[in-house]
Amino acid sequence: MDLRKYENLRNKINAKDFEGQYSAIDKWLYRTSFIGNAGSIFFAYFLIHPALYKAISIHMIDGLIGNAFAVIITIGLLTIFEFIKRYLIRNFSTDYVASDKKIKISNIGWLIITLLLVSLSFFFSMSGSKNFASTSVVKNEIIETNVSKDIGNLKKEYENKKNINYDRIVTLEAQNKNLENERSLVPVNYFSRKGEIQNSIADNNTKIETNLAQINIIDNNLKIEIEKIEKKGNEQRNQNSAEDDYNVVIFVIIVAFIESLIIGGVYFREKFEFDLYRLNKQKFENVYQKKSRYKILLTFIYGNGKANVGDKVISGLDLKELVSDKINSNKLVNDFLKEMDNLGVFKIEGKRRFIVMTYSDAMNLIDNYDDNLRILDNLK
Repeated sequence: MDLRKYENLRNKINAKDFEGQYSAIDKWLYRTSFIGNAGSIFFAYFLIHPALYKAISIHMIDGLIGNAFAVIITIGLLTIFEFIKRYLIRNFSTDYVASDKKIKISNIGWLIITLLLVSLSFFFSMSGSKNFASTSVVKNEIIETNVSKDIGNLKKEYENKKNINYDRIVTLEAQNKNLENERSLVPVNYFSRKGEIQNSIADNNTKIETNLAQINIIDNNLKIEIEKIEKKGNEQRNQNSAEDDYNVVIFVIIVAFIESLIIGGVYFREKFEFDLYRLNKQKFENVYQKKSRYKILLTFIYGNGKANVGDKVISGLDLKELVSDKINSNKLVNDFLKEMDNLGVFKIEGKRRFIVMTYSDAMNLIDNYDDNLRILDNLK
């Protein structure tokens, strides 16, 4: 192993502290929780918008403008609802984590309100996702239209077939009528001719019966074909209903995941920040207190920004007396003046100390004071 590889490995291992392990997870969960809010708004939209648009179209304005108005109000209300939900989840999470993850009387109110809003949000999203996933109504309307169209076309086709037989029957009946008239005009003693006419009539009647039977067959075939079309339509309707049930289950799972993502993202952010604060409190609290006190001392010396570069700095004794009611530490004042001299905020000429840095620059230096300390710590 060379030094470069050791350095990379050392940085990788040292980065596996609490912040290094969970910082990326915290950022990912917190950012995706907003995607969860967007998803919750998306699904709830399909529940709220139809009802709102119906009311607006009845009582206010119909058409495209009414629909646009309903869309804007729906998205606006749901967005406000999601912000309130996040606020309540965050407040409860903060109290819960600060209470060592115990439900206490002080945070039970937040818990109840949060659970109510989360449950209401889940209901909105779940009901909306059901409307979004239920496509069978539209599909079944299309199927109904197609079935009616197919049956209508089939009836026309079979009606044309029957018309051929009806035309034959009309022709045969007309022939029989002519034959009847002819037979009535034949003399009584022309038995052979009467018999021929009667045979022709009987033959036509047989043909008529055959055509009537053929019409019955066509009707039966039509009935069978219609039943097939209707059966196929029913099967498609049942399939659409089954798909709806499957889609609803899928979207309920998605909605549950979305709500969990929101709760998890907001809760983990509060827990991560609290744990990070607690783990680093001992390390940084002294630095924070020191910076805070140094700012107070600078405020007194600069007269809250009135003093300029080149002005004299009040003596250490005067400064101690001036801030004695604020800070009770002679050592702190001595350390402050020494460190400000070292950092170039003040300089000593003879027995006098003068300001060499502007008030804002001095305050910025104090704000970055912890970075200076870290540099010194790395040298230890």
